[in-house]
Amino acid sequence: MSPMSNTEDGKTEISDSPVGGSFKSVLLRWRRSVYQLIWKHLLIYALTYILLSVLYQFVLNEDGKKNFRVLAEHCSGYSRSINLMIMLGFFTSTTMQRLFNMQITIPGIAKSITMFILSLKPGLPEGPIIIEKYSRWQVLTWVLTFRLVCKPLRTIYPDLMSLQNAAAKR
Repeated sequence: MSPMSNTEDGKTEISDSPVGGSFKSVLLRWRRSVYQLIWKHLLIYALTYILLSVLYQFVLNEDGKKNFRVLAEHCSGYSRSINLMIMLGFFTSTTMQRLFNMQITIPGIAKSITMFILSLKPGLPEGPIIIEKYSRWQVLTWVLTFRLVCKPLRTIYPDLMSLQNAAAKR
């Protein structure tokens, strides 16, 4: 099974990989990901660091190492103005805060259905039928609303007919 595989119903699932390959593929597939924007820069930074470390350790003589240290101290004065870890932490915390706020503010249907059930008169003979119809309308409204902003949901249910077919199968 590949890290990203399609199931029978068209949904994409991510399998757990001991190497972490699926995590890397998901991380790089994210649109507008901070890491997707900076991975090339981080790779250049890491390669430059390794190259300079090898140059300092194995190539330079003592006089060259002394000049290298003077140059490194001069450059370190400029590197203190922007701390990369603080910036990454800021972006990560902002992203997680937005995700958390989105999860909190997305309306669910359970609370509104519960309030509707509590508002019905007790002992109403057609109560279960009314509750079932109201619940179906709530779920339909929720799916149609989030289909506008959620591409996987739009792929699974491209039109009202696909929703009706899915409901008929159940």
